[in-house]
Amino acid sequence: MTYRHKVAPMAILLPLLFLLSLTAYADGFAFIPNWGTDGLWLSAPSPDSTSQVWFRRQYHFSQRPANAHVIIATTGYAELYVNGRNASRHVLTPYRSNDDGQPISATYDVTRLINSDTVTLAIWYCPTAHSVDRQQIAVAFSGHMPDGTAFSFPSDNTWLCRLAPASLNGHGGETIDGRQNRTTWKYHNGWSPALWTACCATAPNISSTPWRQQCAAYTVNKISSYNYFDLQGDTIVYDFDKGFVGWVRVTFRDAVRGTHVWIGNDEYICNGTTDEQACAKFTLTSNRKVMVHGDRRFRPEHIVNIEAINISIKQLGGWQPFY
Repeated sequence: MTYRHKVAPMAILLPLLFLLSLTAYADGFAFIPNWGTDGLWLSAPSPDSTSQVWFRRQYHFSQRPANAHVIIATTGYAELYVNGRNASRHVLTPYRSNDDGQPISATYDVTRLINSDTVTLAIWYCPTAHSVDRQQIAVAFSGHMPDGTAFSFPSDNTWLCRLAPASLNGHGGETIDGRQNRTTWKYHNGWSPALWTACCATAPNISSTPWRQQCAAYTVNKISSYNYFDLQGDTIVYDFDKGFVGWVRVTFRDAVRGTHVWIGNDEYICNGTTDEQACAKFTLTSNRKVMVHGDRRFRPEHIVNIEAINISIKQLGGWQPFY
């Protein structure tokens, strides 16, 4: 008698092998949900190619967890906050070598950020390359209680979302509305449920299973000031002497609320507070001279500081979790 064994295609084996690799952590063995059957992909109800999105979910435990990890898979970029604090020491996460929309996952040890029996996960998402995708993020939150009991929560339709006060623009930069950028959305309290809606949750197919873990990261390498500036009417040209890849961060003082200011490829709408800062999050540009100008309400004296944030690439190596 001849026995024939059906061989699984590599398209299925690779994701499964990757998922098995995610179960090993430095602090022990943690149960990770099956992305293919348990975890759902989340998106804004009507995703578009430019809008950035806020996601959040709150978890209540009988006591503080002993340890916890969060895995985020995304087709764009996703910045994770736990109880209001940024979970990563890097920026523009997860690292992508280009603007493709392939799913990439990043793993975070968030134990140090959990200080009570309530855990709030908040994620700032941005699409890549002006893509429209109903599979924006998928999340797995897992860990152990003090008695050793394991817990695991894959993303589901209980997550909430709303549009963030920022979007990609047609110049390769971002448009940021400072009037709506409130930090309370990341925390347990102070956020308004009325402004949020249920996510669109869809089951993944095998082609969208996150099997690619990032092996590098963008990190802030240097922050420097400009060398000199030229004032041409109401336009200011800042010269940073040497070219850099990264962001330009501007501090405004006493700007009129609603004033539009263009900083290179980025547009910022002032909130009118005493001091406020404008800086991109998810787009990198090459700069040396940066032009800053605004609408009729803008005055050069509104700028009290401008800095170059130089971004570099750090190789993480192998399957090292992203922290």
